[in-house]
Amino acid sequence: MNSININPIYQDDYALDEAFKTIRTNIMFCSHDTKVISITSCDSGEGKSTISFAVAKSLACADKRVLYIDADMRKSVFASKYTDQADIPGLSHFLSGQANIGDVIFKTNTDNLFVIFSGIYPPNPAELLANDLFQELISEARDNFDYIIIDTPPLGLVSDATSCIAYSDGAIMLVTSELTSLKHAKELKKSIENTGTKLIGCVINKLRRARGKYYYYNYKK
Repeated sequence: MNSININPIYQDDYALDEAFKTIRTNIMFCSHDTKVISITSCDSGEGKSTISFAVAKSLACADKRVLYIDADMRKSVFASKYTDQADIPGLSHFLSGQANIGDVIFKTNTDNLFVIFSGIYPPNPAELLANDLFQELISEARDNFDYIIIDTPPLGLVSDATSCIAYSDGAIMLVTSELTSLKHAKELKKSIENTGTKLIGCVINKLRRARGKYYYYNYKK
């Protein structure tokens, strides 16, 4: 299996670590068949990818075998931000028939944590995510991992995320304090529910720091 080093998301931040442990605990107390979880948002630049990967890493640190899938094949910067490698084969290569599953799953330098990068930007991401190969990928991952975290495209912007969520056991919506309106948050919630997948939680990002506390955090994608 391929291996790759992932640069740290954050370092020595107790408050952030505790925030992700809380999210991890909530996920682990969902039903035993909640293994595939999509994380989506209204818009880009809300910190979705950073939060998604941090959740995956936190689960891996709890001795769970975790696969993180970067399914944003339109605008992902995950590979360039967290690795020093270029032209990494990823999801778009597999879904277009240019690579096998084993070619696109990478073991990271965190025990129990594996990733699938988005790959090159294809001209037809929505069609690729809707084809049978994506369903095959998720089905095989269920047999080999305790959790699969799918970092979807923003559901509020494109339809690509619908296929990811539809194949998931649950979804988490990310909203951004002082940016995501109540109207858009309600629309995002309704869009998730329309897929038939249960909404298992909501993460509020970029809340102002309160005295003596830190409410989630202030990363951008």
